[in-house]
Amino acid sequence: MNAIKSYFRLSVIFKVTQISIIFGFLSSISIAAHALDAVAYYSDKNSNRIFIIDPRNMSLVDEITTAGDDPYPIDKVSGNKVYVTTRESESLDIVNYDGINFSNTGVIPLTHKPRSVTYNPSANLAAVSGTKKAVMSIIDVSTDTVIGTVGNTTVQAPSDFGGSLATGHPFWVDSDQFLLIDRARREVHLYKIKNTGWSGWKIRKQHTISTPTSIHHFSGVPNATSYFQKRIFYGMAEGAPNEGKQPSVERIFITGNRIYKIGSAILEGAPASDMGSHHLGMHPNKVHIYAGSKEGIVHVINRYTMNTLTKIPAGANSGHTTFNAASGIATQTNHRDDFMTLIDMNSHALINTVTIASSPTPSGNLAQSHTTSFDPQNAGVYYTAAADDGNYVEVDAVSGAVTRTLPLGLDTSYTIQGTYNWNLQ
Repeated sequence: MNAIKSYFRLSVIFKVTQISIIFGFLSSISIAAHALDAVAYYSDKNSNRIFIIDPRNMSLVDEITTAGDDPYPIDKVSGNKVYVTTRESESLDIVNYDGINFSNTGVIPLTHKPRSVTYNPSANLAAVSGTKKAVMSIIDVSTDTVIGTVGNTTVQAPSDFGGSLATGHPFWVDSDQFLLIDRARREVHLYKIKNTGWSGWKIRKQHTISTPTSIHHFSGVPNATSYFQKRIFYGMAEGAPNEGKQPSVERIFITGNRIYKIGSAILEGAPASDMGSHHLGMHPNKVHIYAGSKEGIVHVINRYTMNTLTKIPAGANSGHTTFNAASGIATQTNHRDDFMTLIDMNSHALINTVTIASSPTPSGNLAQSHTTSFDPQNAGVYYTAAADDGNYVEVDAVSGAVTRTLPLGLDTSYTIQGTYNWNLQ
């Protein structure tokens, strides 16, 4: 009898233990799934690595070493794959997430050093432009191979506000046309790519226009529906402080095989020597453009009239605007200030500032990163990096307070740029 009781007692203990293990396993799956439903990638320019961060739990998930030198932009290209732009190597690093682990799965060899990548989901192609040469390579993302390189291979440095890189950001017009921005020569080239099947890919130049100063990037109309709206684009002309030329927003229309210049808005209100722009923000209302400038002003432009509606005070080297329709708040990155700016995106008025960095002008570096994001599931919750401090920062834009900070790299990292994937699978 005692033996039978002992057997049943051991059986119960075994069952309870088994259930506990199963429950614990399921709990860990649930936690992992929650932890990895979103991810932020930030490059550490100082040490050839990228940080992979869970923004909602404010935790460091992984660190990946890059094969190339000087990682800077990171761009999502398809599914859970990103390309890491390593600006001092003639290659891109490939980082994949397989549902369990993140890993560096190799490099894509290039014939030039890369500037940044833009993905074309319709064609599953990526475009990467050059740093020293005004060239563009097109990559088949399904095979991670270069299918063609075009542009001017003569090395020529630009002299305008946006720095020494030969090109601006790559830009896809549609599934088979793209723009190559030659900053050194103040030109924009329209190209068309076609898969001819038996003879492979063909890329040809269709048209070229000149711009008043170097274009940094182009943006389209958000959620455009009509043909006309889908073919109209706005470029941020950086300005040339040394030549007394102010920044401007340049409006173009692309139809067939031509680019038409159809409007310009010059940013005014300060001496040209104090001005300079690199990124504009397209307001979700499809009417307004926010263009920050070096002197610390956000110029709000009506994109129909191309007139300045108002000016919002921001901070030094005001660079990027991020909009959050759910909260009605926009944030402005001030690269050489210790604070970011909160803006009422309905009234275009200053709300407040939030200090996120320890110093406004760290030694040669930027105080704030290029990459920021609002959580699409939590109104007003905003993420950025105090780049030179090596800190990842969460901000409640509604209350105007820093809510959490995640130190990265023991204060030695420089988390300057990256990307977000809010739908990690």
